[in-house]
Amino acid sequence: MAQTMPQRNSPVRPLRASTVTAMVETAGGVTRKFVICPACRSYTQVKRNGLVAHDDSNGTRCVNSRRALINNLTDAQWTSAYAAASRHAGQIRSSRSFCKPQPQTSESVVDLARRRGKEIEARAAIGRLERALA
Repeated sequence: MAQTMPQRNSPVRPLRASTVTAMVETAGGVTRKFVICPACRSYTQVKRNGLVAHDDSNGTRCVNSRRALINNLTDAQWTSAYAAASRHAGQIRSSRSFCKPQPQTSESVVDLARRRGKEIEARAAIGRLERALA
């Protein structure tokens, strides 16, 4: 468990990793740690024992940007926190997904030719019946 000292130039107290919702993501062999920012409630990456600079939903800089983070969790605890966060994300997702309607496709040339050939055969058959009845 790596402990870090708070940054000297930061006026706010550092966060403890155990007090925020944490998760770990592994993609392409690279493991990244994320926490939910207490101010803007968005997932924020943890780099060098601090939250990365990020914006809130209004597009302004979040008050917790670059805030120090005391890492008091083991790797196993980060992994279990990831499992809990993924379950939480699965619960808040919508059960129905909206699918945009697909545009109608035109008939292929082969189908058009086939249908045209059947129309010609049907007209010829009707013409033969009319001649036979006359």
